[in-house]
Amino acid sequence: MKRTFSAILCAMLLMGTMTACGGGGNESSAAANNGGDGTSANAEAELPESIDVSVYMPIFNETPPETTLVGQKWTEMMEDYLGVQLNIDWQEVAYSDYLQKMSIYLAAGDWADVFTYTGTGVTKDQLMDYGQTGMVLCLDDYADYTPNLNKYYGEGNNRKNTECSDGKVYFMPGLGISPYTGGGQCCFAIRWDAYEANGMDIPQTLDDVYEDAKKFKELYPNSYPVSTTRDLLTMMYSLNNTSNQIYYDGEKYAYGPTDGGKLKGIVEWLAKMYAEGLLDPEYATQTGEMLYEKCLNDKAFISPWLYALEITDNINAASGDVEWAEIPMPTGTEGDTPWIVWPLREGNTLDGGTGIAINAKTEYPELMVKMLDYQLSDEMIELCTWGVEGETFTLDENGEHQYIEEISSAANPQTVMAEYGLYGSMACRPGIAFMPDSKGNYFQIFPKMPSWNGTELINVNSWEFFTMMHDAGINVAAPEAPSISFTVDESAQMSETMTTVNTFVDENIAKFIAGERPMSEWDAFVDEIAGYGDYQSILDMYNQKLEEFNAE
Repeated sequence: MKRTFSAILCAMLLMGTMTACGGGGNESSAAANNGGDGTSANAEAELPESIDVSVYMPIFNETPPETTLVGQKWTEMMEDYLGVQLNIDWQEVAYSDYLQKMSIYLAAGDWADVFTYTGTGVTKDQLMDYGQTGMVLCLDDYADYTPNLNKYYGEGNNRKNTECSDGKVYFMPGLGISPYTGGGQCCFAIRWDAYEANGMDIPQTLDDVYEDAKKFKELYPNSYPVSTTRDLLTMMYSLNNTSNQIYYDGEKYAYGPTDGGKLKGIVEWLAKMYAEGLLDPEYATQTGEMLYEKCLNDKAFISPWLYALEITDNINAASGDVEWAEIPMPTGTEGDTPWIVWPLREGNTLDGGTGIAINAKTEYPELMVKMLDYQLSDEMIELCTWGVEGETFTLDENGEHQYIEEISSAANPQTVMAEYGLYGSMACRPGIAFMPDSKGNYFQIFPKMPSWNGTELINVNSWEFFTMMHDAGINVAAPEAPSISFTVDESAQMSETMTTVNTFVDENIAKFIAGERPMSEWDAFVDEIAGYGDYQSILDMYNQKLEEFNAE
């Protein structure tokens, strides 16, 4: 028995022409935004009872998500929606290896029907290049099959965020859903019980941190009071609203080493801390386990960017005598309100940096488009976030979702959620990555912990804390960079130039901090950068793209 995948081609046939990605960028974009009239030449393709589908994607834990309760339900719902049995060949690669392997995979050209991409492994304009040469589908030509994507196009800058430089969309973008205005999980953590015992106030500036570190060094001579296991430098740069690279300052793109001394101020402060034995010399290399040991044994008292869950699970839980708390990021050397490194946009946002592409050689293109779009449906988002009613969640008298006791009362709910295949963290991504990332469940799954709200110590989870800090204007989200696009050639030029430049900059910043190069040579260092690559031409390119973006 055969089934017909229905689509209406009458209008297109009467015109005797077919809308394609290569023509009329504005017209195609408008069609996509309005639900579109784009269809495909294979719209009348007959479907058998079952079809074979191959998927190339990263896997985020050792358990294949398709074998979990949610994964199996995903297949069941998808088959019901599409009206065909799916025999999916899940070609899964560990996420830690995925970015490295992606370029090799793309170069080989023997692609699965659908495959995921991330902006750090391949740019969206590289996908555009594949699309323009007929290797991946342009979704604008299949707007009739993307009702859920079309819906999100209409919110904010979502359409612009996903467009490539030719104004077309060649991938199903990731979707973020969040009630939070804070983001990034960026904060300082302090040894709260030690602060209380010594009558010390909560540090509000880097000068305060310096004075506190000196006091702890006197009390505990064998300690390095400030220690971390994260990317300390990125965190510290954000305190001065800057970066070590090209960044968006809210109005234009700027270059950190030449931005008027903001970067220098942070490096100088870190160098002072290092020279006086206040900054852990292992800040760039130590593992989490090494840090936790120091946090428990009077070796560390202040930790920038220590994730809240790690405070609770790995430190406070290990000793009843040691208590750590999270506090807002302190004001930097320039007096600016500190930036949260990774802004988290409130509401529904499409992400141009991650997505899923469709191989143009797939036998059933409409079906593949429809399959990916269905992942953006309300029922699939509910499945991904909450699971199956009666098995992973219930509805209370107000119709609100509540996880079952096994999840809600677990010491680490995310671990249990991953076993069911629920999305709650990077531990599990059910469906075809990237399924929508809904953070509406975070109030239930993130543990509450001691947090300083600017006035007193309260118990809230990390997402509540960051939102409170952001909304109070104590820490604010870094300006969201516009979703500007570069051609493949431009991206190659940028990579070739800035890779060498950034390496030189980072190596010398490390030398300044460690005292291997005196701060008196900072101006000479800035002058030397141009010898390693024409960063100014790349900066100019960014700002030219910004002008074009703003003019649209």
